[in-house]
Amino acid sequence: MPLFLVTTLGASALTVGLIEGLAESTALFVKVFSGALSDFLGRREGLAVFGYALGALIQDIDRHDGTRFHPYWPTGISSA
Repeated sequence: MPLFLVTTLGASALTVGLIEGLAESTALFVKVFSGALSDFLGRREGLAVFGYALGALIQDIDRHDGTRFHPYWPTGISSA
């Protein structure tokens, strides 16, 4: 992803660092609270299935210009 941001989008090292830092901090924040929720509910399997399903759905959401979030998918593949 950083290579795509720099070569294709022309992002600076500072921008890439901010994006990567935000992604890592968001992941850490979610892990802490999902772990606490798992301990409270005592149902780890259901939360794991929910997390993987949510990740799969998020990757499938189309942006308004017809491309997908993943940078390696061709433009317009979702409008077929």
